[in-house]
Amino acid sequence: MNRALDWKIENPEVPTDHQLISVKMYDLNTPHIGHGRWAIPKFLLDDNNFFEKLEEVGQEILTSTHHVETNPQKNLNNFIDSTRVIAKHLEKIKVGKMNSTIKKLKNSKTKLLQKVNTNNEEETTHANETANLITQKIQEIEKVRFKRNQTVARVNWCLKGELINKYWCAKGKEKKGRDMIMELQKLNSQTYTTDSKEMANEMAAYHEEIQKADLALTGNPRTATISETLKDLPHINDDESTSLSEELTYSEIEQALKCSPNNKAPGLNRIPTEVYKTLHKRHIKNSKNNKPSFDVIKLLKAAYNDIENNGITEKSLLEGWLCQIYKKKDC
Repeated sequence: MNRALDWKIENPEVPTDHQLISVKMYDLNTPHIGHGRWAIPKFLLDDNNFFEKLEEVGQEILTSTHHVETNPQKNLNNFIDSTRVIAKHLEKIKVGKMNSTIKKLKNSKTKLLQKVNTNNEEETTHANETANLITQKIQEIEKVRFKRNQTVARVNWCLKGELINKYWCAKGKEKKGRDMIMELQKLNSQTYTTDSKEMANEMAAYHEEIQKADLALTGNPRTATISETLKDLPHINDDESTSLSEELTYSEIEQALKCSPNNKAPGLNRIPTEVYKTLHKRHIKNSKNNKPSFDVIKLLKAAYNDIENNGITEKSLLEGWLCQIYKKKDC
C-alpha cells in the first residue's frame, strides 16, 4: 500500500450508473516515462479555420518585404513555428471547452465535500445531494463525448471496415504490449540510469562516439581503403552528374509531396504531411478561382535550394529524435 497513489472515484466513459475506482501502483525500479511528444491532432486536419490561419501566415512570409529579405530557411522555420503555435491554440479551444467544464464541476464537488461539517447530519445530507447532482451533470457531459466517439467509430467501420486498407489491417492486428528498457548503463561508467531522457542522451553520445571512431587515421591505409571501396561502387555519367547538380524544381517538390505517405510527421515539429498536401490543394483551387492563395511549394523550394547551395543555417531543421529499441536477443 505504500506504493499506491492517486486514488480516484471517476465516471467511466461507458454509459452506466456505477462509478470507477482507480489507483496507481508504483514500482520504484521502473524507468521514468514522460507524456510523449506533442503532435497536431487529427481533427485539425479537417478544420477550415486552421488552414485559413496558416494561409494568412504563409502569405505574409512570401509577400512581406521583411520576410523576402530574410534567409529562406529562416522563413520556413518561422512558418513551422507559427503552425505549431496556431495548432496548439486551436486545440485548446476545441478540446478545452468540454474538459474545462468537467474540471470546474469536479473542483466544485471536491470543495463542497471538503467544507461540509460531518457532525451536522442535515448539512451532510444536503451536501451529498448536491454532489450527486454535480456527478450526474459530469456524466451527461461525458456521455455526449462517448456517443460522439462511438458515432465516429461506427462511421469508420461502415466506410473502411470491409475494404483492404490501413484501417482494416490495424483492426485485425493483435495489440501487443511494448518491451521496456528498464535501465541503461552510462557511457564509460559502471553506473546505470532509469530516466528515459538520460537514456536517450546516453544512446546519442554512444552513436556519436561510434561515428568518430577511426577518424584520426591518416596516411596511406585510410586513403587506400577509401579508393578500394569506391572502385566497387556504381558511377554516374556526366549527364547524370549535371542533372544532380541542378537546383530542385517546383514540379519535383510537388511530385515528392504527392508521393509522401499520410499519417507521417517528419522531424520533431510533428506536422503531418497532410498539412502540406491540403495547403497545396487549397492553393490550386484558389488560383483557379483567381483568389489570393499561399503557395507552400514555393516556400519549400526556396528553403531546399538555399540548403543545397549554402548549407544549413537553421540548426533546428536538422534536429531529430533518437529512440532506443529493446531487443530480447541482444541481452
